[in-house]
Amino acid sequence: MKGFFAWLLLGVFTCWPAQASGYPWLETAPETDTTLIARYPAPRGFRRMPVAPESFAEFLRYLPVKPEHSPLRYFDGKKVVWSQYAGAIIDLDVGGRDLQQCADTLIRLYSEYRFSIGQTDALTFNFTSGDAFPYTDYLKGRRPVVEGRKVSWRVSEVQEHGREAFLGWMNIVFQYAGTASLARDLPEVKLKAARIGDLFIAPGFPGHTVMIADMALDTSGKRKVLLVEGFSPAQDAHVLRNLLPFSSGDWYDLEDGKDLITPVWRFTPNQLHRMK
Repeated sequence: MKGFFAWLLLGVFTCWPAQASGYPWLETAPETDTTLIARYPAPRGFRRMPVAPESFAEFLRYLPVKPEHSPLRYFDGKKVVWSQYAGAIIDLDVGGRDLQQCADTLIRLYSEYRFSIGQTDALTFNFTSGDAFPYTDYLKGRRPVVEGRKVSWRVSEVQEHGREAFLGWMNIVFQYAGTASLARDLPEVKLKAARIGDLFIAPGFPGHTVMIADMALDTSGKRKVLLVEGFSPAQDAHVLRNLLPFSSGDWYDLEDGKDLITPVWRFTPNQLHRMK
């Protein structure tokens, strides 16, 4: 019991930081009442896990969300007709092409976090072919030429680090990385060790993936999580609704040895991975 009160005290000081690191795609910082943490109070009897300041977990917890009842839209601006699976819409641009799908959305969130704290030098993702494409290579002018499953490289203009270059690199990663490459390249994590920012990945063509965007615990150690996803065709990132009977709003139970059942996919406990 003493340990629990220590955890509770820590939560008081770390669950509500003044503001997360920043969201570079927005012109202004989100208002405190238009964030994921404000939209989704912890379920009754639960408290949010404490997170480190300026961590990826804090970045996800304070993601900006659009006003309630905002429609879910595809990349071309059209409304998604059947959108019952979508809770809060994340205030994140999708782009004008069908690129930012499920895996790409989560790659984008992680990369935006690294961009926001000035840690882009180590940013790299592998294509489905296995070829690595670091952001630093893009800045040096290295560009892929893809023919079937074979990737060769050409030299293009050197780019200066900034939003334009970052998004240019992202769009290439979106084209050639996906659930198959993420499941192959990202380390597996035991379900009992799950933390905010981990991904459930079902690899395939198509496959699917969702990210743990927040986590809460009760006094017995039971866990509930919020999930964020993108989808195909490319559409707004969104919190995934929990449509199961007797659910706690949009929070999902995370139980050792049990599948994670969402409206669009069923994930097994051995499909949990972690961004490096």
